[in-house]
Amino acid sequence: MSNLNQITAVLFFSLSLLLYVIGITTPFMTFTVSFNLSEMIDVPFLGNMLGSSMAQKTTKTLTYTILEAVKELVKNKQYFVAFLISFFAVFVPVVKTFLSFFLFAFKRRKFAPDLARTVSFIGKFAMADVFVVGVFIAFLYTQTNQFIKANINNGYYFFASYVLLSILSTALFRAGAQPTHPTHHAEATK
Repeated sequence: MSNLNQITAVLFFSLSLLLYVIGITTPFMTFTVSFNLSEMIDVPFLGNMLGSSMAQKTTKTLTYTILEAVKELVKNKQYFVAFLISFFAVFVPVVKTFLSFFLFAFKRRKFAPDLARTVSFIGKFAMADVFVVGVFIAFLYTQTNQFIKANINNGYYFFASYVLLSILSTALFRAGAQPTHPTHHAEATK
């Protein structure tokens, strides 16, 4: 059963990597900002400045992939937020996935336990699952805002699928790496 878990884990990790690449390069979310200038009449001083253009409706739609969002954040000098998204949603998942593949390939080598600890440590920084939930909460918030609407696109679902498969494959790999013989456990506790 251990080998089946290992093979399944490798297949799931491979699929999760594919989903990850699609997820960060496919449109993730679309924002639509829309309002009538006449709605601004009650804003002090602004209503008088708008004059005859108050009947105009203004709408702007922005669609971003994760990578485009990072690029836009850098363009707008939001370096810290761009760094956080780049680090937790791009860099850490890629490093963790490639180190996991390396661990699968060399699981019987002397350095494998150290590499497993490294992967586990990096996993603590893999905030991709938190990122997915945070985006969904932002989406729900915009559904109650009269001026801003957000639509979740396919990139979100690919990225969320990556997160789930990555977690599942890690669990399968760990389960397959555990000793399966009860006598081995009994000897280890003596």
